[in-house]
Amino acid sequence: MNSVQIAILAAGLALNSFISFFNSGYSLTSTDFDQKLRSGATLFIFQVLMSGAGLWLGIRIGILAVNSNYYISQGILMFVGLKIIFDSLRYRQDNKRTNLLETRDLVVLALSEGILPLLLGIAIGLDVDSVMIAWLIIISFQTIAIIAGFSAGLKKISISYGFKLEILAGLVILAAALKMLISLIGY
Repeated sequence: MNSVQIAILAAGLALNSFISFFNSGYSLTSTDFDQKLRSGATLFIFQVLMSGAGLWLGIRIGILAVNSNYYISQGILMFVGLKIIFDSLRYRQDNKRTNLLETRDLVVLALSEGILPLLLGIAIGLDVDSVMIAWLIIISFQTIAIIAGFSAGLKKISISYGFKLEILAGLVILAAALKMLISLIGY
């Protein structure tokens, strides 16, 4: 997997993460700077650590099953892309809000948002040559997503396109998986 493919996957992940960062920033508009910084840093650190753990797991799994790395990676990417699309199409009730000022709620949110970076990291780690370059690409895209999402949320910018961003993120990841499948077939 080359750097362009990793950047495309990281962009899909960043588009998906943007919405959760926006919602987090929006819910923290009436808090002080320290609480905003703590929440943003916690979400970002979990995203970075989970993607790094995914890359490490992908490399370790790749050593065990060298012949099937491509198939496993392609399957994970298809699953993640479809999950993002189905989650964005599903009706959500916004009645239940999480309180990001409580540490337990913040850690649970950060862990749940870290599952996709973990899976994407595993998929990339199965088929990558340089883990550090892949991790830096993912970190740079996630940094842009958290800054843009938190800034838009804190300024209470209306994003009616949030629904479309999640679908676009799923389609980007599915397109990368289909490209891998096409190159596997030999076209």
